[in-house]
Amino acid sequence: MSDNKKIVAGYGRVSTQKQVIEGTSADDQKNRIIKECQKNNWVLYKFYSDDGYSGKTMTHRPGIQELIDDAKSGNFEAIVFTKLDRIGRSLKELLYFWELMQTVTMMQIRMSFVN
Repeated sequence: MSDNKKIVAGYGRVSTQKQVIEGTSADDQKNRIIKECQKNNWVLYKFYSDDGYSGKTMTHRPGIQELIDDAKSGNFEAIVFTKLDRIGRSLKELLYFWELMQTVTMMQIRMSFVN
C-alpha cells in the first residue's frame, strides 16, 4: 500500500424503484461511500454494484461475486457499504458472507458501515 492508506472496496445494491426514489440508488450509495473514504483517507479500489438484484441470495449477483473474487486475490483490506442489508436480506446470507470473507481471503477483512 502506498502512503500506508487503507485500500477498500465499496458495495451497493438496489433491488426496487422505490429504493431509488427513497435515496438509496446505486449512485447515492457510491457517493456516500466515496465521501466516507475521503473522510478517512482511504483509497477506494472499486465500487461493486448489483442493480435490480434481490438481496435474498448472493448466488446470482455478479457484483458481489466479483467482489468476493477480488477479496480472494487480496486486492483490498476492507469493504464499505451503506447498510447491512445491501449485502444480504437474511441473517443466513450475512453470516455466510462474513465467514467467507474471514476464511477464504486469508486476511481479516473489515466491514464498515456508512451512516
